[in-house]
Amino acid sequence: MSVMPTTHRDILRRLSTDEKRALMVRSDLRGLLHLAGHLGLIGLCLWGNVAGEGALRWLAMTGQGIAMVFLFTAMHECSHATAFRSRWLNRVIGNMAGMVLLIAPRWFFYFHQDHHKFTQDPDRDPELASPKPQGIGGYLLYLSGVPFWVGNLRVLLGNAAGRRKDVYVPEVKRGAVIREARWMLAAWAAIAGALAMAGGLGPYLLLPLLFGQPFLRACLLAEHAGCAEGDDNMLVNSRTLLTTPPLRFLAWNMPFHAEHHSFPAVPFHALPRLHQVMKGDIGTLEPGYLGFHRAFLAKARQRSGDRRAAEAKAAGGPKGHRRIGRSPARPSAGGEVGVGPGVEAGWRWLATKLVDGDVAGDSEMRDFTMQHLKLRPHRFDLLGIALGGFGKIDRLVLVGEHHDVQDLVLRQVTSKGHHHAVGQVELLRQERQYRILHQLVGESHFYAPHIH
Repeated sequence: MSVMPTTHRDILRRLSTDEKRALMVRSDLRGLLHLAGHLGLIGLCLWGNVAGEGALRWLAMTGQGIAMVFLFTAMHECSHATAFRSRWLNRVIGNMAGMVLLIAPRWFFYFHQDHHKFTQDPDRDPELASPKPQGIGGYLLYLSGVPFWVGNLRVLLGNAAGRRKDVYVPEVKRGAVIREARWMLAAWAAIAGALAMAGGLGPYLLLPLLFGQPFLRACLLAEHAGCAEGDDNMLVNSRTLLTTPPLRFLAWNMPFHAEHHSFPAVPFHALPRLHQVMKGDIGTLEPGYLGFHRAFLAKARQRSGDRRAAEAKAAGGPKGHRRIGRSPARPSAGGEVGVGPGVEAGWRWLATKLVDGDVAGDSEMRDFTMQHLKLRPHRFDLLGIALGGFGKIDRLVLVGEHHDVQDLVLRQVTSKGHHHAVGQVELLRQERQYRILHQLVGESHFYAPHIH
């Protein structure tokens, strides 16, 4: 019997009209008090940067940078017009925050609008146009902030020159986006020139922004990396992180990210209340940022190892379809492997690799299978596979990559060589046993992992 997943739409339907209205109440006072606290922190650290010496100054400079780059979350909130009740306040503060970070607010609004409309859609979410890091090197480069600064500058220069044709920017708004980019570049040139003459460009602006950006990147990466792609359920394609009150304050409550994507009209100060309503149904809930990054790095190391192993095998194997090996079926680190009838021995090692280790599958087999079936890889790990002979895959079960192992979306795919051959979706909650894999694939030709 299928277990139908709870969606964010189900939760919203459970809320009464009065409850929704209460959650959507915006406040100039709440927004201004929060902004004052944020700017006050920047000012305090700036004072330490100016007056401090030695290690104390470098610490203050880093703190200043962290607070400055997290103005991104203020700009993000303003783009939703939820930071303040007054539209002009949202516009003014959003423009000021965007100026600090070299992000054109009007362009960002259209970019972000499509991100919400097509969250984790591989073909339409503009955030996925820049792929998330896969290996350790890519991860460190991402955290450095270099791709962010280079990308922002490229967007600004491209828009200022009128060369960019982003599909998410309405044609009638391209002129306004171009003018915005030109004004921002001119303003930045004037500010940088003034600070350079005063000797404050480096220590009071550039260095803090460079030092602070990795901390923002680390938080933003956790919002969607490893979440389900191709699924419009905000409870599984966006991640909520349970973090400390100071970080929630600095990030304007954006760690409640599944909640934000489920109900974007809710202002930042009401997201904790929405979390209390939704927390039992969120599919991707992480107890903290450190836990997320440990899991992310573990997967990155695994991918690197799988890639090296695949390259080594490919170097010595025949062309075309590759036989993987003849090692006998054996228990995996997570459980046991059962061998059904009718499976050629040449595929036995392949099947055991699917459940080798934790719950992750073999990336070489995943890629090979995706190519064989003409499927677009959506970051799936293989846990079960039915085989009818060499080079022929009758049916397989894919599990999407989630850091919360208690909430995994199972997808059954029948292999007729068609990209649209996707069957039912099962969501297992609060358990680690995947006995449903056996039901999905069937009795015959099945390697069934039983993980306890």
